[in-house]
Amino acid sequence: MPFTRIEICLFSVVDDKLCVLLGLRERAPDETLWALPGGVIRTDLDVDLDAAVQRVALERLNAPLANPKQ
Repeated sequence: MPFTRIEICLFSVVDDKLCVLLGLRERAPDETLWALPGGVIRTDLDVDLDAAVQRVALERLNAPLANPKQ
């Protein structure tokens, strides 16, 4: 099985400043540091990249991301 990762890079403008969504790392290496939320694509669970992003967001951020397709 290939080992492929995704990283979620979500930008927004808040009070005229460019911001990026970061998550607090909970495991080594670099636990307690901020990082882009990411994870491994699970071909046994994820039907497409959108599903992988939603799963990773729930696992890393404890929140779903808004779906721009809706």
